[in-house]
This record gives sequence, C-alpha cells and structure tokens, in this order.
Amino acid sequence: MVDFIVVTRPGSHYDVPPGATVHARNEVQLPVSSSAIRESLAKGESPADLPLPVLNYVREHGLYSPASA
Repeated sequence: MVDFIVVTRPGSHYDVPPGATVHARNEVQLPVSSSAIRESLAKGESPADLPLPVLNYVREHGLYSPASA
C-alpha cells in the first residue's frame, strides 16, 4: 500500500523486506543521518544539512522540539 524512497549515506547498505516497494535514490547521498538531524532539532539547533524550507516547516509545526519528544 506504500512505496518507500530511500536515500543512503555514503558506504551504507540496507535490505529490502520481501514485498516492499523501494525506490532507491542512489544519486543522492547524504553524509548525515536522519537520527542526527532529529537530535539536533530536539536541542533547538538548526542543522546545516537540513534545507531551509524543511526547517521552516519543522519549526512552524513544532516537530522534534523537546516538548514534542
């Protein structure tokens, strides 16, 4: 019922579960993990690797703030 889009970090590997539909975006590799970005946001920081429109959306909706964690 859902397709996954996967963007990897350099040198990382993942397994696709049976029956899952995965669209790998191998041409886009990010040097930072989503967990590190969420941790930074929870500390009230503005991660340099996060595009400004995404940061604005996160702030506008109060996502990943210490109160929502």
